[in-house]
Amino acid sequence: PNTTVPDIFNECQKTTANHQKNSVIFRRLYRADPASGMKDLQRCLKAVLTQFKRQPATERCIKYVARLATYGVQKDELPLDDEFALNLCEWLLSMSGSRDKAVRYRVCQLVETLMNALSDDAEITDTLWESLLE
Repeated sequence: PNTTVPDIFNECQKTTANHQKNSVIFRRLYRADPASGMKDLQRCLKAVLTQFKRQPATERCIKYVARLATYGVQKDELPLDDEFALNLCEWLLSMSGSRDKAVRYRVCQLVETLMNALSDDAEITDTLWESLLE
């Protein structure tokens, strides 16, 4: 069956048990078409970012995105590269000026998780570093 990014997010908000399986599926989708994969991920994330209350479904989606962007090699699973996590961080930081405090809160939560989980040899661009400092 053809699984889409929205399908993955629907599953991931129900339980964390399927996060690994869905990470593998997303990686395949992303590697087939990185631009479309990132665009679909951003569209789904916009809905999650507006949730201020710490509801289990929202927290599971946040956990999934963090895992997706930072999960290392396990068995035959190839991680997405640091560039994916850095691009996701740049996009998130572009949302940090939002008027909605829920969006600002979720952006900070995800960026902190992503930065802490990047590989030790990941190189942060000057633009991203400056955005982080702002």
